[in-house]
Amino acid sequence: MKQVAPEELLDWGQTVDFVPEIGTGECAGVMVDLVSTILNDADVRLRHPRTDLDRKLPGYAQYHGYTASIVAAKGLLLAEDITVNSQASIVKAFEERFGDRIDLGLPFSEWVVRHQSAKNTVDPAWVAEYLNETEDFLLQVKGLRTLQAAENPLTEVQPVVSHQYKA
Repeated sequence: MKQVAPEELLDWGQTVDFVPEIGTGECAGVMVDLVSTILNDADVRLRHPRTDLDRKLPGYAQYHGYTASIVAAKGLLLAEDITVNSQASIVKAFEERFGDRIDLGLPFSEWVVRHQSAKNTVDPAWVAEYLNETEDFLLQVKGLRTLQAAENPLTEVQPVVSHQYKA
């Protein structure tokens, strides 16, 4: 390992030594909207099912739709600083917090698990409809997220950033 030359301890374009003023990593930070990232993850998960249906794998397709719904619900809960990690606790907390603001025709806890019926997992027409409804659900979740962001602009660091994301 080589010795660090004194000029290597200067900030770019400066002539005085670098002095940390707020702590380790002060110049290496980036602000990320974690909730938008998670909702994007839900969108990505919903891209796979159509390919699965084309490949005649309706069971895989419905599972991807289910996981997209769970991930989207988790994202919206995190935006409210509600931290839950098991799928069951995500479903329960989402229904309690947002059940009256999302129109699914059924309570979220019933809607999201319809794919578990054995007859549904092998019926491509049913799975295609389930995926259409999941796309609508994601649109509703994004609409709620837009309202949340308008009500609470990012003028301060959001507490959700301090939590680990697991879904």
